[in-house]
Amino acid sequence: MKAVYVIALLGGAVLVGGLLIARDLGATGEDTAIQSEWRPAKQVTLKDQAGRPRSLHVQPDTEAVKALAFERLGKFHREWDDAVRLAESTPRIQLSGPVRHLQELARSGASMDLSECLEAGRPNFAAALDAQAQKFIAFMGQDNRRELELVATSTRELENWRVVVQACR
Repeated sequence: MKAVYVIALLGGAVLVGGLLIARDLGATGEDTAIQSEWRPAKQVTLKDQAGRPRSLHVQPDTEAVKALAFERLGKFHREWDDAVRLAESTPRIQLSGPVRHLQELARSGASMDLSECLEAGRPNFAAALDAQAQKFIAFMGQDNRRELELVATSTRELENWRVVVQACR
């Protein structure tokens, strides 16, 4: 026996069995039904600079929005990985061009259209990209200590970003 729960009935909308059913009186005044997916929020735990945990709530996206967002991210990540591989194989003295491209990509990635769910991880995504680009600048300047700090920052922020991405899947 399948149970159907009515959770709310407000303004002509009702949540039934996980679907939001709404009545919409459009411009014609006709009554039309609108269905929307109900998606429970998820709590994720991220780490701050000191490694202390902090909680964040994310609202998963609809399947269509999720598919578009992950397609866009996949394309960006392929381009970013190619640029990083190129920079890693470039001699220190010739890194200015590849680093400039990484910085442009980092700015582009930080301002990329993300879904509502992924938006919660934008600060981590942007910080990871910036730290990876800055790491190459530290390498060019032979600042090994700064380079290691940036690797740690990038690793932490990428892990936080991964947690948000997993929650949004």
